[in-house]
Amino acid sequence: MKKTYITMILLVFVILLSLYYAFFRGNEIEVTVDKSRYIVNEKIRNISLEKIPINLQLEVEKILVDAKQIHFENSWNTDLPFDVTMKPYFDLKYIFLISYDKLIVYNKQTAGIVWKRQFDKPLIYFSLIDGNQILIADSPNHIFTLKRNDGSNLWSKKFDGLNIPKINQNMTPYQISFNEDKRFLSSLLVIPEKNKIHILDNVSGDSLNTFEYEKDISFISDYDSIENSFYVVFSDKLFKLKLQKSNIFTK
Repeated sequence: MKKTYITMILLVFVILLSLYYAFFRGNEIEVTVDKSRYIVNEKIRNISLEKIPINLQLEVEKILVDAKQIHFENSWNTDLPFDVTMKPYFDLKYIFLISYDKLIVYNKQTAGIVWKRQFDKPLIYFSLIDGNQILIADSPNHIFTLKRNDGSNLWSKKFDGLNIPKINQNMTPYQISFNEDKRFLSSLLVIPEKNKIHILDNVSGDSLNTFEYEKDISFISDYDSIENSFYVVFSDKLFKLKLQKSNIFTK
């Protein structure tokens, strides 16, 4: 009987200890791991080629040359019967397009419209936040949230001292880091220019490829590392352009 009692106490202790780590210490451990991973990734990303041994450096440069074999693959395109007024945003399932006072949501895989919504005023700000939500603003001091799946309202607030600036991002250079796409063994720079998209090696500045189009580019999304794609808006079409690499190693 005494052994059973002791066993039950130990079992309860183990359960309580497990719950403590699950609900309290678990997040701390995860945060520590994430910070360590971030530090390691930052050190790897920022290694200078000059500090790599000569024999290894030659091999690395030989492999990086292969990144010039990149190209865009047109996964799909769809007509846009409206003007787009902000760059495309995306999550795991959807692409979000803003047209003045409208929000139109597309399926990333099929290019079909999932839902759309009309607002009373033009949208000036858009952001994807946790909880499967969208944070938007239709004036400098009025923000509200929607459900991503159907666009229904969650909450709305006005702040007299808030002054959200308008967002109109379209042709801003940015980086595809090594962490976002490890196929290229180096971070890439994306430089949109009128009717062209330049892809550069960020270490050397060498052009890896330039993609030229008949029409001017209106907006280009950030890089979708899950799909390895950009979502590019021309005047009347939305394209999903997948960044591909022909070869990994030099023969």
